[in-house]
Amino acid sequence: MIRPTERHPVFLDLTKIAMPLAARVSILHRLTGLLMIMLIPLALYFLETSLSSQQGYEDVLSWFDSVPGSAALFLFLWSFFHHLCAGVRHLLIDVDIGVARTSMQRGARWVMVAGFLLTVSVWLLLP
Repeated sequence: MIRPTERHPVFLDLTKIAMPLAARVSILHRLTGLLMIMLIPLALYFLETSLSSQQGYEDVLSWFDSVPGSAALFLFLWSFFHHLCAGVRHLLIDVDIGVARTSMQRGARWVMVAGFLLTVSVWLLLP
């Protein structure tokens, strides 16, 4: 119980807190999951358009060849691979692997590097 004489924070400003990399990776894990869910309608639209006719297929391909389409595809790939790697990290933490402070930081760095490297690797394999 907090006594009236004790001081406690009334408002917590998260922008002024220096969060460790592990916390940032956890927040990004949530944001990338949300981003992928929000992109489902767009992905379904592209699938439906590409399957409707030859012209629809060529339209979808030409959109992905444009700068906004390429950027959107790169963002989707990064969000997928970051979410995948961070999810594996969270599963390992759930079974008490990598719960020490140094292991948490090392795992967070691994997620950032692996997510980016997987994204670039797949990006370079795309036609």
